[in-house]
Amino acid sequence: MARNQIIISTMSNILSMLLRHILNFISNISDYLSNIPEFFINSRKKIDIFLHDQLIKFKNLTETNIELGKHHLYNGNIKDAIIRFRLAKMFFDQDNPEIDYWLGWCYFMKGDYLLASESLKHAKNTDEENLASFIQNPEEVDQVPSAIWDRVRTIKMLEGNQKYYAQNIYNKPIEIPLEFVELFLKNIKEMPPGLQILDFGCQNGLVGSFLDYKTDAQYYITGVDEFEICIEYARNIRGERGFVYDQTILSPVSDIKNAIGQKKYDVIFSFDSMSFIKNFSRYFDDFYTALNNEGYFVIMLPAGRRTIWDPKKISFIYDGNDIADQLKLAKFDIIDIKEWSMGKSEAYTAFVCIKS
Repeated sequence: MARNQIIISTMSNILSMLLRHILNFISNISDYLSNIPEFFINSRKKIDIFLHDQLIKFKNLTETNIELGKHHLYNGNIKDAIIRFRLAKMFFDQDNPEIDYWLGWCYFMKGDYLLASESLKHAKNTDEENLASFIQNPEEVDQVPSAIWDRVRTIKMLEGNQKYYAQNIYNKPIEIPLEFVELFLKNIKEMPPGLQILDFGCQNGLVGSFLDYKTDAQYYITGVDEFEICIEYARNIRGERGFVYDQTILSPVSDIKNAIGQKKYDVIFSFDSMSFIKNFSRYFDDFYTALNNEGYFVIMLPAGRRTIWDPKKISFIYDGNDIADQLKLAKFDIIDIKEWSMGKSEAYTAFVCIKS
């Protein structure tokens, strides 16, 4: 009897222990199953963070390549700029309209209007200057829109003044800025003290510097340009008289009346600063009004066989006969003309005029 009780007690303990293990196992499974949603939530969060980090990295790579492309463009390295923008488009952000916008500008500066137009089709609202419209038919406009011309000048600013210097067929140096000033000095009757001179579109002060170098006359010269960097440079040039420019004015060259105001001048220079205009009638009238009687207007422009927009020069080029006719319509008397040929790609014509 006692033996049977021992067996029963032992079996009861074993069953009780087994039941506890089963309950613990079920409890552990329940806890594990209840934690599965949290596991997936945490995993999803980690995946989202990872994807977000990768998107930021790709975005940064896109922006980095865009900035590098702009840097190359503004330094005149058009090919390198195109490579950067195409890399950004191909590997990082194929549908980014900003990349297409800058590619459009690169091809425009290269004179490839077909590829420029194709890129600008995808630029959407980033083409604020409406370059896509301009390149469809630039010969139909009388004046390049100021927003486009400002960017062209900004991009070309670092190309320097090399285009004004060359060797002729006799290996004699051609220095157009110096010869431009000498052409004026050859034709002016006298330079009395206090002569009022305007260098309209003074750029980096070439004309003012050579005038200071070539004459001892006591004159007062004002430089006007639309770019602050040019004005700052011109303001600080020193020459024989001290500072080359007595006054500098920051003003758009497309707005002559605002730049000149009511002041009258004895001499007005325009050295390769107006090639964004096809028809000069209104501008020549404004220059004529700004001159004192017997005042001189000396202008130099890129030359061509006919007046036309030149995609390679990114400016208008001019038939000298067209310019002469417009000067005469403005009542100027042309007293001298000089032409420079710098080879196949560059030619310029200067006119010395007097207000009679």
